[in-house]
Amino acid sequence: MTCRVGYRGMDENDQFSSMVLVELGIPPGFNVVSSDLMEAQTQRGIRKFSLTPSKAIVYLDGLAPGRPARRQERAVMLSGVFAPMVTAFDAEGRLDLESNERIVEHLIAGGVDGILFFGSTGEFFALTLAEKKELTRFAVEAVGGRAAVLVGTGGTVVDEVVELTRYAQQAGADAAVVISPYYFQLDQESLYRYFAEVAGRVELPILLYNFPDRTAVNLSPELVLRLGRDFDSVRGIKDTVDNISHTREVIATVKPKMSDFAVLSGFDEYLVPNLLAGGDGVIGGLCNIVPSLHVAIYEAFRRGDLATVGELQKRINVLMGLYGVSQPFVGAIKAAVSLVVEGVSPACRAPAGELTDQQFEAIREILAQAGVLD
Repeated sequence: MTCRVGYRGMDENDQFSSMVLVELGIPPGFNVVSSDLMEAQTQRGIRKFSLTPSKAIVYLDGLAPGRPARRQERAVMLSGVFAPMVTAFDAEGRLDLESNERIVEHLIAGGVDGILFFGSTGEFFALTLAEKKELTRFAVEAVGGRAAVLVGTGGTVVDEVVELTRYAQQAGADAAVVISPYYFQLDQESLYRYFAEVAGRVELPILLYNFPDRTAVNLSPELVLRLGRDFDSVRGIKDTVDNISHTREVIATVKPKMSDFAVLSGFDEYLVPNLLAGGDGVIGGLCNIVPSLHVAIYEAFRRGDLATVGELQKRINVLMGLYGVSQPFVGAIKAAVSLVVEGVSPACRAPAGELTDQQFEAIREILAQAGVLD
């Protein structure tokens, strides 16, 4: 059995294009089910054919390109420590890919399981769709399979959410993180219709993003279970609620019915309570600064070393003070990153403003107290 393999690249209109290059033998047990999403089905699960920096597309002779992929199992593992990466800009406010790459390397060296691009800490609200596409391509290339790549694709225009999610899938991202629609205080049924519209039009795994302090709506445990049951693409939730009770209720409601549904906390200090309640980990902004700290706590908990967990948690508690230094909190987090990752500017886009000398001094004091700086 043979298939044709081609490189997938970008054309001048920023669209994916491809051409056939070689023929490849397929070992026994493989059955190619998709050309468009570069996947092959084996008896052991999904296998991707990838030729970096371009992506390989694979399809059987006679199988027309563009046929949708058939996902037959929940193959993406969404557990552990994930960093919602800050987005680095240069002095003129443009994307600084070189600095962003430094941050990626810093996070991977710290042992994170995945990186979320365009979360709240990544200033998704201040980036254009074109910039998000550019940085999505960069992210997949820079990470290079060493950690999971999550892309924040949420917004208030459903067609744009779908477009960016599909783009992220084509670029090679592992999952999308979709925040609730904001501005109007929607009821649970309206929220279901929104997420159903997105999930029904994409195949990339989705994490629901629940952040009621920013959206004025809270995803109920029952709604989370309903979405997970109704759509195979809905694989988990980032529950950014400053109350572990809500996360615990989501775990208690969803996990008995869907054990592989990922429940990740969005506040750094709730990593341990999340794990104690049966959750899967954290997507926390402080991971940008000392990613190895969260990783060490996670690993200590898994091996039952609660004494180490307790000691490391004290450092997290100190670092949580960074969230109160600036409004929005992104400025303080990015300033802290600039003090530990060489060459990264603390510049944020509006509405965040430039930090004062007093704020920088407060950040240095917190980092020193936490043992990050001397």
